[in-house]
Amino acid sequence: MKHFLRFLALIFLAISTQISAQNTAGSVEVGVFSAYQFSHFSGGVFEEPNAKLYDIPFSTYGVTAGAIAEFQITSNFELLGILRYEELHASKYLEDSVLSKLQDGTEISTYIYHKYEIVAPQIAVSFLGKFTFQETKLSVLGGVSLGVLLNDSEVETFGLILDPDRPTNGFGPDSIKGLKYPGIKGEYPQVSDETRTSIILYSGEIYQRQSLQLGLTAGLQYDIPLFPINEGAHKFVTLTPSVLFNYNLTTYSDYEKLRAWNVSAGFVLKVGL
Repeated sequence: MKHFLRFLALIFLAISTQISAQNTAGSVEVGVFSAYQFSHFSGGVFEEPNAKLYDIPFSTYGVTAGAIAEFQITSNFELLGILRYEELHASKYLEDSVLSKLQDGTEISTYIYHKYEIVAPQIAVSFLGKFTFQETKLSVLGGVSLGVLLNDSEVETFGLILDPDRPTNGFGPDSIKGLKYPGIKGEYPQVSDETRTSIILYSGEIYQRQSLQLGLTAGLQYDIPLFPINEGAHKFVTLTPSVLFNYNLTTYSDYEKLRAWNVSAGFVLKVGL
């Protein structure tokens, strides 16, 4: 706790004393970047062998981290590059009920569910221009991002929600045989385990994936010089709160039109070279 308070005091001192960190053309800063990330998906459908059922947007949270480099062009304009790793992991879950009659005429409701899960890790690089407003440390950024999917996966499951008062034997062999082949996305449905209470409709990499992801990126940064390394040469250790917005121009899946945008909020810690 003492170390944290000292850190906050150092930031306050840097702001209050207004350490001059005017960068000169040709100077370079490097550092590390980490952020909390909110991602929103659209597309990604629940599908049975004979029909698409749902197309509902869903969201997820995660973290991203990497390295950053800034090259000063003029006193208020820089070129900036960020190399980062991020893992988008999300799922959506829908429940429904089917009314049926027992042999004695009793009506019962059988509850079923569909679950769609996606994991999309990627290595991404952003190339941005950074404009700093005169007499301030506030900057606006804009540019493009390019990502490559790594070990992505997609799982779609259809199952029963068991009623403890009315045990079930789950899906019988005829339930699987009755499904139209080749099933979902070229995969044969299969029971997930010995309870036979769920059927895996598809499990594999993102179907008809696009491994190369292109996006537009924009954001805001505020540079807080912490202390000088060489004040005469305008070299500082700087903490930079950052907010970045990225919108994917390409889809994760051509088949599902699965697309995402995300907002990341975090910090850059960098040093002048």
